[in-house]
Amino acid sequence: MHLLYQQTPIFSRTPDVIVYNWLKGRSLAESDEAITASYLKSADELVVPTWNTEVMLNELYDWTENWNGYGVPRPQEAAIESARAWVRLMYYDTCLTTHSWTEPHVTSNEEGNVTFEWWNKDKKLTVYLSQHDAWYIKVWGPDVVSEMSDGTAQSSEERQDIWSWLNQ
Repeated sequence: MHLLYQQTPIFSRTPDVIVYNWLKGRSLAESDEAITASYLKSADELVVPTWNTEVMLNELYDWTENWNGYGVPRPQEAAIESARAWVRLMYYDTCLTTHSWTEPHVTSNEEGNVTFEWWNKDKKLTVYLSQHDAWYIKVWGPDVVSEMSDGTAQSSEERQDIWSWLNQ
């Protein structure tokens, strides 16, 4: 099962970013082909907002078992591909909020999932991506009971909500 791009109109507040048409019901491979084709049609004006994140995702393919010295598995290829699709959707969803996009820190966790992290003042947002799931942890202080929360980050509404929370 691949993540499917949802029917979400994509808008951009900056003129130098390609505006994508919504991609309804396409598989990850089909969506990547369509996005690549749109990049190539507009190569002279191309600015890919998630470019640096995607480069960092590509680097995860080269990580080996025990990459951090603590016996952890290498990042799962399916998780990397899911993360690539998810971060594109996350960017698109940030365009629907009043907050600008910032690139995340990209790494992997002890289970081979991809991890994206963003910080804004005393807030931290961590998103974990496996082959089939996306979930988050929001942190705004050290108390795990009253200053942290978690949930899923799979729908457009959920992505917009966590981005707005981080940037308020």
